Amino acid sequence: MDTLPDAAFDNLYKFAAIAGISIIVASAWIPVHAIVDLWQQVQAYNIEAGELRADIEWRDAQAGIATTMPARDLRSVPQEVAKAIGKLEAQRASIESTTALMKKLSAGGGAGAGIGLLIASWGFWKWRRHQLMLDEILSHEAARARAALHSNEKSAT
Repeated sequence: MDTLPDAAFDNLYKFAAIAGISIIVASAWIPVHAIVDLWQQVQAYNIEAGELRADIEWRDAQAGIATTMPARDLRSVPQEVAKAIGKLEAQRASIESTTALMKKLSAGGGAGAGIGLLIASWGFWKWRRHQLMLDEILSHEAARARAALHSNEKSAT
C-alpha cells in the first residue's frame, strides 16, 4: 500500500509561493509609495515657493523696488522672508535626498521583485508536483478500493 507523503512539504511549498508573492507586492508598493511622497513634497515646495514669490513681489511693489527674486541680496529682504527662503532651501535639499533614495529603492524593488518571482515560481512548481503525486497516489488507492469492493460484492453473491 502506498503511503501519503509528509504534509509538511506541502505546507512549505505553499508558504514559499505565498511569501514570493508577498515579496513581489512589497517590492512594487515601496517604490510607488516613495514616488507619491516625493510628488507631495514637490507640490508643497511649489506652492510655498509661489506664495513666497508673490509675497516678495507684493513687498517690492509696496516699496517701489523693481528687482527680481534671483538678483536680490538676502540682506535686503525682511527677516521672515529670509526664513521662508531658508525653509524652501531645506525643502529642496529634502526633495533631492528623497529623489536619491527613490532611485535606490527602485533598484532594490526590482531586485526584490525578481527574487520574489523566483521564490514564488519555485514554491508553485514544487507545490504542483507534490499535488500531482498526491493525486496519483489517491487515484491508485481509489482504484484498489473499487476493486476490493467489487471482489467483496462478487464473493457475497
